Amino acid sequence: MDMHDSGRASGMKCYELIINRAVLSLLLLYFGFMFSRTGDLDEMIQHFRKYLSPASAEADAHRVKDDYPLKNLDLALDPEVHQLLDMLKNASREAPPSKGYTRLDRALWDSENSCKSRVELPERYERRKHVENIEAPMGFKILMEQYEKLHRNCIRGSGNLTSLFFRHQSGDDDDGNGCKFLVAEAGNGLGNRVLWMVSTLLYAVLAGRVILIDPRSLIPSLMCEPFSGSSWVAPSEFPFADLRPDLWVSPDEFVAGIDAAAAKNGSNITLPSFKAVRGDDSWGPTSRFYCPMEQHLYSRVKWVTLGGCLYFLPELFAIPTFKLALEATFKNRVPLTHLLRSAMLPRDSVWNKVKDVLDGPFTQADELIGVHVRYRGGYVQYQNLNAHVNHKVHQCLLAGGLLRPGHHPLTFTNSSTLIFISSLYPGLHDELVKLYPRGNEDRVNILQLSSEGEQYSGLQIDEGALVEILSLSLCDAVLISPMSTYSTLAHAYGGMTPWIINFQDDQGPCTRAQALDGCYQGAGVFYVCPLDPAVDKQPIMKLVPSLKPCQDSSGVQLVH
Repeated sequence: MDMHDSGRASGMKCYELIINRAVLSLLLLYFGFMFSRTGDLDEMIQHFRKYLSPASAEADAHRVKDDYPLKNLDLALDPEVHQLLDMLKNASREAPPSKGYTRLDRALWDSENSCKSRVELPERYERRKHVENIEAPMGFKILMEQYEKLHRNCIRGSGNLTSLFFRHQSGDDDDGNGCKFLVAEAGNGLGNRVLWMVSTLLYAVLAGRVILIDPRSLIPSLMCEPFSGSSWVAPSEFPFADLRPDLWVSPDEFVAGIDAAAAKNGSNITLPSFKAVRGDDSWGPTSRFYCPMEQHLYSRVKWVTLGGCLYFLPELFAIPTFKLALEATFKNRVPLTHLLRSAMLPRDSVWNKVKDVLDGPFTQADELIGVHVRYRGGYVQYQNLNAHVNHKVHQCLLAGGLLRPGHHPLTFTNSSTLIFISSLYPGLHDELVKLYPRGNEDRVNILQLSSEGEQYSGLQIDEGALVEILSLSLCDAVLISPMSTYSTLAHAYGGMTPWIINFQDDQGPCTRAQALDGCYQGAGVFYVCPLDPAVDKQPIMKLVPSLKPCQDSSGVQLVH
């Protein structure tokens, strides 16, 4: 090597040294910044291993990285699922341009949106000894990853969503933004709100719409953000339909408009220039929401809102436009379980309280039995039926094989059983404590975390309810009350077929549920689709065999 080459090599080494030191300095600055936010050195080490090392198999199992996609897996998808995936990809391309989303972006977002339950809750379900865990289908995972990308691209590229809405209202939004939005407004108790949001989320995926949820539902304060790099929370100043009904086309006006267009032009319907449309009757989607023509016309509207309190997910399978894709994606017919575990994960403040239960009293038992008792008539019904329901529950535990007739736990000769009760009232707890006093030779213990006596509302109440719902879901078996959305969440999160307590005198103590799914209470059973003669006035359950009458109320549910 001559002197010239030696100088060049020395210069290159010096240059590399400068670059390496610069990169190291940036990493140290970033490490110091992150440590100042978390204060947890072990957590930071795990954080850096996860995002600055090659993606681990465990991480990829929980999330498909944008920069490390699961290559070729979509080739094995059913054609109907592939078609839905392509639709989501095309919808994502309609989003306004925005800068890319790197691993560093993801790391920063995760540090600001901590969600330990995203990894830890699935592990808890897998760890149960007496319940077979339900794995999410690969097609569902891929669809949700693509939907996450759509959501992120639209939110990051659209700017202020309230301004976007008003620009669209005024016709001054010709900015190349092809994103379509679904605004979800939910009311009533926690169970109703969560089930409504899950139903609207599935519809948003099927329709290629970006879901935005009403912050007044308190769901954002309870649940983690589900889509990396994005937020599904609508701005607090957004003109929701209940606040500004004048800005939204009502369901009656929408139907009248398309019926008038159909009468004038036949099947070649030209939709009036609707900017924003409401598709509900305050309880659930309108009857014509489930019709092919109406769905085709909804797809031409940029802003759609759905507000209500009923769990309507089962009848999404009745919409001919989506039926085949849904059946191919959810061959086991348990979309509710997969959606809850994917998008409705508790924030750390709630999850830490759940772990206190799991790592405390739950560890002292070999077998866990959950019981949720709800008296729909409040305290008066509780006074009248308490003794009757207590007897029914105990008889169900025996008849269902959850306890032996001699009170000995079923699974192990020397095992211990914990009966975990969730109820507003202490009656069942007090009765079972009499039957199984502390230290009893049968090793049966009773636990109830709360008994408020009345149903209150507010964030603190919702947090406590969610803690108990998730604790119930991590039991080995669960007894539920009829017509209870709270109960539905518990067994659906847990992926368990529950026993339904029979409150009536002329029935046995309990009935084993026919499915994991919840009930769409009060659902329509006939198509009302005057613009679609092929299905109009047809029995929905005849055309959709997966839908069956509910066992505990009038309505329909998904049955495998």
